Amino acid sequence: MGQMPGAPGGFQPGRVVINFQVVDEDDPSTVITQFDPSFELRIRYTPADLKRAQDAGRSLEMAFWDGASWVMFTREKHDFRLDPDPRGGGGFGVALIGSWSDPNIAWGP
Repeated sequence: MGQMPGAPGGFQPGRVVINFQVVDEDDPSTVITQFDPSFELRIRYTPADLKRAQDAGRSLEMAFWDGASWVMFTREKHDFRLDPDPRGGGGFGVALIGSWSDPNIAWGP
């Protein structure tokens, strides 16, 4: 996976959770990177993720690795939100994805 350090004062990865590609069903060797309409990405967060953020005095954040640094999912760019699970035990980070190039995704801090 290589080095994916956090930035001083910025996003600090606490748990890398997923890395995925979207491929053409008819030609699995073709990776799809642009989506119109955007698709909804839902990544589960755990009570441990919430506690880690609380212990750091920060809000739970989700980011992706762009090859050089972590880029936070935001409400403005990705319509990012946290949806608590009504049954308890964590919830989901939800983001709209219009383009994707197979980066790692992490919860932080």
